Amino acid sequence: MINNIRLKNILKMNTELENIIQQGVSRVVARETLREELDSIHDELVKEGKIPRQDKARVINFWPRIAVAAAVIMLAIGFWWMMQKSAQGTEIYAAHFEPLSTEVVSGAKGAEVNSKNGWVSAYNQGDYKRASEALNRCLSRQECPPFYGVYLGIAYLEQGMAEAAVETLVPLTEDSGLFIARRNLARYYLSLAYVQQGDSALAIEQLDAVLASDNTNNPYYEKAKALRDELS
Repeated sequence: MINNIRLKNILKMNTELENIIQQGVSRVVARETLREELDSIHDELVKEGKIPRQDKARVINFWPRIAVAAAVIMLAIGFWWMMQKSAQGTEIYAAHFEPLSTEVVSGAKGAEVNSKNGWVSAYNQGDYKRASEALNRCLSRQECPPFYGVYLGIAYLEQGMAEAAVETLVPLTEDSGLFIARRNLARYYLSLAYVQQGDSALAIEQLDAVLASDNTNNPYYEKAKALRDELS
């Protein structure tokens, strides 16, 4: 699912760049046409003896074409760079992502929550769209503990919705009411959200916070270390 979404995002970005190029070319062509018309009027007026010839007034016609070519090349390089960065982020994400087990909600209370919202079943089946919708309802009605927002963030990640994942996970990393182990889980998945966005610096910042709490209550220490090493 995430590869299809990533491909759609890349195609959308390609379309946007093509539109920018076309608009830039149109503006330059219009400017060149205007200059040519002004040159033609100038030549007519000189021919009729109404104004003296001004050689420096004529602008070389090649510069707009050069400007267009340079713009196209620069945009092409920028698009290639974004494609490479996006592909690299997708590969790193796929290599390090692992869905968080729902074992933490498998007790009686968790079963009750699932019977009302059905998010656990959807999440375990990989139906992350349905899981995110159910989790949103569950959390907004305060029928779920705030920590379940980690699962919502993960569901967003697997749909390629990195921005929504960041908005969901950041508050959990800053919630002093959560155990440090749970904040570290949120930080790890937040780092993966930043990887999806192509922001290695922010991802490393979260991973460093995970690694700083090296203790027995840090289940994602080794995973964070491996991801940190790859991003360095």
